[in-house]
Order: sequence, then C-alpha cells, then structure tokens
Amino acid sequence: MKKLWRSHYAYCKPFFQQSKNFLEIGPGTGITLQMFEKESFNVTGIKPNEIFVKYINQKLENGFCKLGFVEDISINEKYDVIWLSHCFEHMVRPDLVLTQCKHLLTKNGFIFIAVPDCENIKHFK
Repeated sequence: MKKLWRSHYAYCKPFFQQSKNFLEIGPGTGITLQMFEKESFNVTGIKPNEIFVKYINQKLENGFCKLGFVEDISINEKYDVIWLSHCFEHMVRPDLVLTQCKHLLTKNGFIFIAVPDCENIKHFK
C-alpha cells in the first residue's frame, strides 16, 4: 500500500500547490491518511465500518476518521483534495458520492479517483 501511495502521491504532487485540507473516502486501514498526515496535510477520512474507524483514529496524530457514508454525513468543511482510491467501484450510487464531493471541494481543489483493473475489459464489465 505504501508503494501504491508513493506512486499516486508523485503523480498528484504537481496539483497540490497550497493544498492542506485532505479528505479520503473509503480509507481502508488508513495508510493513505497516515502518509498525507506525515506530509503536513490536515486529514479526515470517512468509513462506514466502526472497527476500522476506531483503528484508524488510533493511528492518526491530529487527523480523524468519521463513521458513515459520505453521501449521508453532514459536513461543513471544504477540502483541497478529495481522495478515492480503490473504493469507487464498490459504491452503489457513485453519482451521489460525486455530487457530495463537488459540494465539499474548494474552488481550486481536485478529486483523485483510482479504480483497479479499469483497463481490463473483463473486470470493468
């Protein structure tokens, strides 16, 4: 996971500019949140699994992970980077997730989406 993060981070780094507020939707075990926190980002995660949320929150120094689904949670904050890595393909209503992301994104922010096997037609279908 750290190698994958390094690759994604290197690819996106030119877009970060003054980015500091980071939201990850579907953070898995929280590795990406931890790595971005080490890069001085203010990190927040959203995960619908209470066990993983507790685990992630124990690993983060200043950031935190919220329990729930992004399309259902009321969030007043805006984010410079919204990160969805290997979770978008599991969403029942990705349209609602993207609509929520649009409202949570700062004016010059960006959304990163990584979908595994999207080039493999068999898996993509």
